[in-house]
Amino acid sequence: MRETRIGLLLKEGRLAEAEPEVQALVRQRPADPGVRYALGEIYRETGRLGLARKEYETAASLAPESAPLLCALAETLVELGDLQAAEVWLREAIRKDEGLVRARLGLGHVLNLQGRGAEAKAEFEWVAALEPTHPTAHYNLGVLDEREGRIAEAIGRYRRAAELDPSDPHSRMNLGVLLTREGRTREAIELFSEAVRLGPEDPKARFNLGLSYLEGGMPARAIEEFEETLRIDPAFPWTHVSLARAQLATGEAAAAVRNLETALLLDPKNPEPRYALAVARASAREPEKAAAAIAEAIALGGSAYEERARRDPSLAELFAAPEAPASRPVR
Repeated sequence: MRETRIGLLLKEGRLAEAEPEVQALVRQRPADPGVRYALGEIYRETGRLGLARKEYETAASLAPESAPLLCALAETLVELGDLQAAEVWLREAIRKDEGLVRARLGLGHVLNLQGRGAEAKAEFEWVAALEPTHPTAHYNLGVLDEREGRIAEAIGRYRRAAELDPSDPHSRMNLGVLLTREGRTREAIELFSEAVRLGPEDPKARFNLGLSYLEGGMPARAIEEFEETLRIDPAFPWTHVSLARAQLATGEAAAAVRNLETALLLDPKNPEPRYALAVARASAREPEKAAAAIAEAIALGGSAYEERARRDPSLAELFAAPEAPASRPVR
């Protein structure tokens, strides 16, 4: 009866209610690996990784032939940052069950985190060959292809992963980023819109959708998404700068200046917000403040920012003035 109730509580995600019930079972049956595993799962789901590790280790010692138990232990070790120990247990799980996809994917992930891309790729390819419709294998192969500059292959992998898992926002996000870089903005907007639908409170999805709208010449739509990004995460990187650029495109120079000043408070050593602030000040007909902002951007970012500014039509008047901006110490 108790086990039935525990199973129902775990299925419904009512972990706080399930925990004392499982702990009571552990006291009654301390040598039951299944009960130990269930308690480990509760601890892991609630962020108590050290306790989870202890329960998984106990369960694995009681059922040493259980490859899934070893995978659970290894996954917890990854979360704890102990990649070497995780690799040992995953290889042991594979030794016990060569065809266990969970162990193969886990090992590939650990190898990738250790910078051993070729070995990781072999594991993901093994899974893709065994289960051609496994979305995670295609996604991870796409990540490796992208890292190695094989963009066409990465696009194909991400697209396939998205087709195989309609609920996965990550493959859509990565695919959208690559298509944006290739100038395929309309396709990217569709993908990021789908990612937002799948995860409406994900600031990355909102931010990327906003960037695509901005790239696609729809600054008003971009403003909506950037404002939503800031609602979710007021300190999300680059959002104030991107929002300011969209506001400049709609003629809202004063609002752009306010957002860029906020960006400077969040990241005072970054030259990019200062460069954008120079553009906004110039648009607001404040040449002296624009000149000061671009001088600070050059001081932080070096000659590349000066060269960029000289080519920027919105800043042309500053460099045509008798005293063009020069780099100077940042306040």
